[in-house]
Formats: sequence, C-alpha cells, structure tokens
Amino acid sequence: MTYGELNERANRLAHHLMAAGLRRGDLAGVLLERSNAFAVAVLAVIKTGAGYALLDPEFPDERLANTASDARIAVLVSDGRQAGRLTGPWHTVLVDREADAIGARPTSDPETVVTFDDVACVMFTSGSTGRPKGILSSHRNLISTLTHQTYCT
Repeated sequence: MTYGELNERANRLAHHLMAAGLRRGDLAGVLLERSNAFAVAVLAVIKTGAGYALLDPEFPDERLANTASDARIAVLVSDGRQAGRLTGPWHTVLVDREADAIGARPTSDPETVVTFDDVACVMFTSGSTGRPKGILSSHRNLISTLTHQTYCT
C-alpha cells in the first residue's frame, strides 16, 4: 500500500466513522490484527478528531472488555473475526463486512479540527501491579515522541 492509498482509505473510513457518530473528543477502540487495515483504522480515527484505544487481539476477552469499558469507547473498529469478543453500549464498525459502504465514502480529508492538546490515544499499563490504568496521550506528545526521541548507543 502506498502512502497515497493509506491516506485515501483512512479518509474513507474516517467519513464512515463520523457518520457512525465518532467525533472530536471521543475514543474509539481498535480491535484488529496488525495489518494494513489496522494502520488505516488508527489513522482514520485520528482524522475524525477522536482518539484511539488499542485493543490487542492477543489479550484475553476479560481484559479487552475492561479496557473498552474503562476507556468509555464510543465506537469499536473491528472485523468479523474479532468483534464478537466484545459487547457494549458502543457502535461497532466492521471494516470487512462494511467494506462496500466504506469504499463509497469520499477520499477527501474529513472536515475536523484537531489541536495538539486533543487526545490522540489512551494507552493502558500492563496491570502488573493490579488493574491496568489508562494513560491519555495528546497529539503533541505523540509528535514529540516521533520527532524528538533520541537513543544512545
């Protein structure tokens, strides 16, 4: 997949997620295997102005449920293989089963306003000292990690 294709697919999914009610300030759970679809989903959520919570398919169902509940996700982005592992009050978007509807959405950037201080993601601790805790990370923090990280050898 090229960067252009990634951007177009993320824009289409972002428009679809917004039609499903995902907005700036919300959190979406992303429950997908690591793949192109996963990269598209994470970028699409960010493009809506919402943040994402990673729901690792390798986690037990109970941990996935607790993470989704604690994050108070508004939308679950998943596929037919994984989505049945979670039930909740959120809207579920299945990227495989809704591929035709997603593919019909515009490829243009969604009209959203995102600031550096908006939440980009919530990361959960390992839970080694008890129940995992969510840590909110802003767009500013993620950009700083990518652009200012230095490593010593």
